[in-house]
Amino acid sequence: MQQELPFFVNTPELLEESLRILANSSLIALDTELDSFYSYQDQICLVQISTPENDFIFDPLNLDITPLAPLFTEPERTVIFHAGMNDIPHLKHEFCFSFSNIFDTYIAAGLLNYPRRGLAYLLEKHFNIVLDKQYQRADWRQRPLSPEMLQYARYDTAYLFDLRKELLKELKNKNRLEAAAYAFKQTASTEFHAKTFDSTGWAKIKGIANIPRHRYGIVRELYIWREREAQRLNIQPFRVMPDYTILQLASFPPQSEKDLIESATVKHLETYPHQATGVYSAITAGKRIGAIPFPKPKRRDRIILSAAEQQRLHRLKEWRAQTVIKDEIASEFLLSNSEIFALAQFAPRSQEELQKSHILPPHILKNYGEAVIAVLNKAQ
Repeated sequence: MQQELPFFVNTPELLEESLRILANSSLIALDTELDSFYSYQDQICLVQISTPENDFIFDPLNLDITPLAPLFTEPERTVIFHAGMNDIPHLKHEFCFSFSNIFDTYIAAGLLNYPRRGLAYLLEKHFNIVLDKQYQRADWRQRPLSPEMLQYARYDTAYLFDLRKELLKELKNKNRLEAAAYAFKQTASTEFHAKTFDSTGWAKIKGIANIPRHRYGIVRELYIWREREAQRLNIQPFRVMPDYTILQLASFPPQSEKDLIESATVKHLETYPHQATGVYSAITAGKRIGAIPFPKPKRRDRIILSAAEQQRLHRLKEWRAQTVIKDEIASEFLLSNSEIFALAQFAPRSQEELQKSHILPPHILKNYGEAVIAVLNKAQ
């Protein structure tokens, strides 16, 4: 029977005790809570780990949780995620965790061609469990956490054992275990990519088309100021200044810093006068710049296909569309667009050539190799 509340682990002593319990389980479930809705740089605020008997919530903001790392590298232990591609890169980046053997319920649902893959949907479908979503946008940096928040965090891992059992059964019945193992391995290798700033992003602000061209300089300068301020304060840019405020200030720029502070558009600047100076400086700089062209879209080096390659590409896409329906599998787990493109170019004429090309993973080669070769060899 589950404990009344999950164990909140925020001291070295509690960490050591929880490690002893977790080390005895060959199956654990793992999830995280990020502060991405609040902070500029994503940070893990909670790490939830469950066994079939107990639920633990670790506090990485006040505790070094790197001693957990060996739990995830033992191949005989399975770590269950739901949409692990969202958690694994951050766990690698912040704590240097790596994972040997995972099962991902989100990916499993995709391999089984579920119409939806969200955890709430899967739990309601399989167990008639309705999750409370009120803390989806909660600020997980706050301490102490309320009992309700701890319970909410627990549910992201507590039910994954039963869900894995159901999905594993379906994967076996549909002969998708090999495909699942390949997809899980790919997910476990997902790497972290730091957030980057696109200085041309001002041109994508909704409503920019309604702004006179000679005000574009103001829009760009405010956009860049907002980004720098967001980084300095470590908060999301929209919390510094929403897009619509940037457009309003560009449309009706104040004539002085005093006018700006008294403006109803940015009333909060009365409380933060230091920001008013930065905002007005950006507006002044934007006025001097005036009209600027829309940034040119970044060009990708496109490979021009021959007529024969285009025909092969078309036939492969048609085959994929038909096979997805026939075999009830999501297209991303059959042939990706990049794989189809490579096949159309390389055009292997035999199973041996296809295998040597290394374009397809082993399970796809085994189950669909002959069909792919038949499509490629089809008369023009």
